[in-house]
Amino acid sequence: MSYAILDNNRFYAEGLRYALLRRNAQTQVESGTVKWCRSLLACNTLVVRCRFSVAGAHLALVDILLQLEARRWEGTVYLVCNEKGWALATHLRKRFAALTLYIIDDRIAVADAAYLLAREPRRVRTLNCCLTGMEFNVLDRLVNGQSVRHVAHMTQMSEKQVSTYKCNALKKLNANNLLQLLL
Repeated sequence: MSYAILDNNRFYAEGLRYALLRRNAQTQVESGTVKWCRSLLACNTLVVRCRFSVAGAHLALVDILLQLEARRWEGTVYLVCNEKGWALATHLRKRFAALTLYIIDDRIAVADAAYLLAREPRRVRTLNCCLTGMEFNVLDRLVNGQSVRHVAHMTQMSEKQVSTYKCNALKKLNANNLLQLLL
């Protein structure tokens, strides 16, 4: 079994790497930042931990998942995320249905995470608050600096519809405004 642990904060990645190595001496574990590299294809299990937002690390994660999907990778991806990231992670799981994706809460201890990764999950947590494609699209555009008026024009919707999608998405992500998504 070989693992790749990607995290923008090296402390978590190294801690999880050490915990996995302690559980099984035959395990190969590499760690690095959240970005695509060809060596990921050689791993059976990919663990990605990042603070999910619509920008930054999220875009790097989407790039990784697109690359894996295009190459028909048959390993397992674990998305380790915080509470606000559950809806986005669930959206990614639906979008990349060809990949085996599991979601793990980042509040669990590193030792417990190593235990979970060593075993096949029995069930997958689902959310009723998953973002719809349009909610995700509107949020993505707004976080990237487009105005509500511009998004309405580009998506051929009214400004009121765009605002409604934005408000619904923010409620699902437990955020009061767009700035909270970026922090």
